[in-house]
Amino acid sequence: MFRYVYEVLGMGWVYAITKLPIIGGAVDAAYGVWAKYRLKVTGRPDLITLIQEREERRNCSLEECQV
Repeated sequence: MFRYVYEVLGMGWVYAITKLPIIGGAVDAAYGVWAKYRLKVTGRPDLITLIQEREERRNCSLEECQV
């Protein structure tokens, strides 16, 4: 998946070495671990939390919401 994103961005050179079978497999495994823990590592909320927070802001009146 990350290869596709870089390709679309015109940055295929970034991942070119990952086309080699051994390196590609290692990078895929490492990316799988990163994808699983990246939100915890970066301190960012998950998608469900983001959606809930957005809905709360959208549904509250000006008196109830803190700006």
